[in-house]
Parts: sequence; structure tokens; C-alpha cells
Amino acid sequence: MISRLLRLKFIFIGVVVTVLLSGCMAAVQPAAVNENKSFSKLLRGTVYLENSQYKIRLCGTTTFAKLFDPKQQLISHFSRKGDLRPTMYLEFSGTAAQSLDWQVDKILFSSVKANDCGLSMQSLDYLAKGKKGLWQARVIEDKVQLSKQNIYSQLEFLSVENRKNSWSGEVVLATGRAYKMNLKILQQECMDQLQQWYALSAELRINGESHLGCVRKGDSVTEFNSGKYSNILSAGNAFIVLNLASDNSVKLILDYRNGHPIVVSKGQWKMHPEQILEVALNSTQTSPEQSVMLFQVFNNNELRLKGFSELLGNNGLKLLPVY
Repeated sequence: MISRLLRLKFIFIGVVVTVLLSGCMAAVQPAAVNENKSFSKLLRGTVYLENSQYKIRLCGTTTFAKLFDPKQQLISHFSRKGDLRPTMYLEFSGTAAQSLDWQVDKILFSSVKANDCGLSMQSLDYLAKGKKGLWQARVIEDKVQLSKQNIYSQLEFLSVENRKNSWSGEVVLATGRAYKMNLKILQQECMDQLQQWYALSAELRINGESHLGCVRKGDSVTEFNSGKYSNILSAGNAFIVLNLASDNSVKLILDYRNGHPIVVSKGQWKMHPEQILEVALNSTQTSPEQSVMLFQVFNNNELRLKGFSELLGNNGLKLLPVY
């Protein structure tokens, strides 16, 4: 009888310990985003480490958002050579989290120095630079624009190679000088002379000479992702939701908050060079003419209305991603 009671006691203790351990493990699990209710963007901004929490101020904005890092990727960028830095400029793919907060998916570029917020990356697929800054290659689809020390004009190659992350071409200058080029982007980390970190590396061959470099991912038109955008509500303003679907269809929902029915308009969207988003809404009984609106896209993230719109109002209206 006593041995049976002892066995029951040990079983009970084992169950309690198991429950406690599982509770502790659950408590330290980092919060993750529900992938079915979110979308990803290429983001740029300054990240701050405050009280063991990350905050980000995205380029082009003055507001702060929380930044979640469930894979613990950020700590190695904030702590280099034993020094803990309070701020870091970051370019990364992020998933929309709670409200207007974000979660880090993959870090693409980090720097302790102030940066141009991707201004030099607009309309590019990639920007590759030599580790010592002696050459630079701008990649736009199948074109490579190469600038290099001791070559006194920019060389523009049209790639004849049809392979992902690899470009080859030849150009002959008016002087008769010929250049053969091959550029490859590699899935290897890179650090330049300014101690800036890159997720990608480059290998350039020009007339038989080999050069190594680092690569930043650009803001090409083809890289813009669909998603849902909305304005920040304030007194007297309408509530706006712009839903850009992956099939390039669009739905604009307007609630003027004046007791009138919600207005729903449908149409198509497309991207233009220089990160311009065009939204063309179909004609309706109340609006017999097609309505076209243009938005400037900042950092594949923020939309700002260009010019006046009868539906949305004045130039500068800001729409931010939601989920």
C-alpha cells in the first residue's frame, strides 16, 4: 500500500514538473506573426534598442513602431566587437505585425552610419560596390551600368546570359577599346571598408581581372509587393483602405464618417519607373469617368498621393500598410 502511494506521489510530481517546464518554455518563446494574416515588405529605417526592446523609425516617417525579432538576428548587428550600439540603420525584409508594427524576417544590410534611406537604390534590382570602393555596378533587369577606377566613362552592358543573379556582356567604346564583363551575386555575407554589413556578395570579372564586392538589394518596380494600406485617422478625415491584390486588382474603401454609406470602388493597379504606383478605378453610376490616382512609393512601404484626387483630397495623403 505504501509503495503504491509512493508511486502515485512520484507520478504526480512528474506531471507538475512537466507542466511547469512547458510553461517556462512557452514564456520565453518570442512572439511570431501569423503568416496567413500578414504580408512582407522590403523595409529601411533606423532601429533603436531601448530597455531590451527594438523600435524602428522607417525612412520617410517620424513615427516609431515596434520591431519584433523572434529569430534573434539583430543582436549580432547591435553588438560588434564587444560594443553595444544604441542605434543601427537597417534594410530588411519584414512581416507586418500587430497594428503598424513589424517583424524581422531577413536582414539584408546594416550600418552604424547614417544612410541615404535607399535613395540611391530606387528603380534598381541590385547595387554592387567594391569592398574598397574602387568600382560600382548598378543592375536593372538585364542591364549592368559599371563605373570603375581608371575607366573614365560609365560602361553599360546588356547581358546575354539568362541565368538568375548572373550577367555577362561586352561593349566596344568609340575609341575601339572593348570590355568583357561578368557579374555574379553570391549568397555570402560581406563587410566593406566602412564596416557596413551585407547579406550578399558580388564577384566581378572585367577583361579577365577579378574583383570582389558587396551587394545591396534595390527598389525595382518588380519588387513592389501587394498589400493593404490605410491612413491614420484624425478628426474630420475619412477612413481610407486601399487593398492592392497580387493579381493587380484594387479595391478602394472610403468611409467619410458622416452617416452616408461606405463607398467601394474597384479597378486595377500597376507600377511605373521611379517607384510611382498608378491606381485606376472603374467608372460607376455615380462617377461615370474613370478615376486615376498616382502614389509615390517610399521604401516599398509607404504610399503618398501625388497631386489632387476628387476621392482622396490633396497632395501628400499618406497611406501605411496594415494587415
